[in-house]
Amino acid sequence: MQFELKEGFISPYAGMSFFQKDAYWNLTPYNQIEIEVELQNTKNLELTLATYQNGVTKENQPLTFRHNVMEIPILENVTICKLPLERVQIAQWWLEKYKLRSTELGPVNWERTASLSLVAKIRLDSTKPQSLKINKVLFEKDLTAFYWISIVLLLIWYTGVGFYYRSSFLDIGTLKKKESRNAAETKRAMKEEDALLLDYLAKHYANPDLTLGKMSEVLKVPEKTISGAIKNNFDKSFKEHLNSIRLAEAKRMLRMEDKNVSEIAYQVGFSSPNHFNRTFKNVEGCTPTEFRSQSI
Repeated sequence: MQFELKEGFISPYAGMSFFQKDAYWNLTPYNQIEIEVELQNTKNLELTLATYQNGVTKENQPLTFRHNVMEIPILENVTICKLPLERVQIAQWWLEKYKLRSTELGPVNWERTASLSLVAKIRLDSTKPQSLKINKVLFEKDLTAFYWISIVLLLIWYTGVGFYYRSSFLDIGTLKKKESRNAAETKRAMKEEDALLLDYLAKHYANPDLTLGKMSEVLKVPEKTISGAIKNNFDKSFKEHLNSIRLAEAKRMLRMEDKNVSEIAYQVGFSSPNHFNRTFKNVEGCTPTEFRSQSI
């Protein structure tokens, strides 16, 4: 798919959606998605998986499906990446539209996945033709954990056999088993901590006084831990990730609400309209006012 922003082209986004008519995909057997795309003169690619949400979804209204989104890191023109499905987050605009909180929705219902969308952001600072080519979208099961468990079981078995000949082997096997269990528990605890930190940021992004230092002070968590969680999950700094959340909500409000730019700036957490305009233009390539006029 090739696209070029010319006179009359008012939408700053282009993308593709895949779905089955009158049917769902069951993604429960899988835990990651592999994507291969080719992009030219294009930045930022977002993946959306729409799933059925009890009490909200109406099957004849696509917007009522829960929109689970994930940014795809673009490293070069041809990008191949494997992304864990557990990294998806509920789109903020969707929560706002239906007046919901992420904490009250429960886990994603992967058994009833309605569609997959890949959306590229059109660069407003370039007159060159832009393109998005999707070579592969593959859902798969990451068996890394299975392999590690198999290795551990093999070690335990080997240790048990060795004990028949030499009792000291049992001590070694027990030690390895404990180390494996401790490593798994540590890894699980780190993931849970990351989720708590990122959830706090998603809920408090509109606070203009929110900084890395203040978040660290409130949560009693070292700044390095917070920065590491954001870097590991989004490959961004604290400030970059905070601004991306604020700008995503600002763009939704510019498209869907009649509030003026200054009101939106303060509502999403910027300390002044000038700071908001400056940040918006640096990231999006246009001012908020220009963005709104192009989205009408």
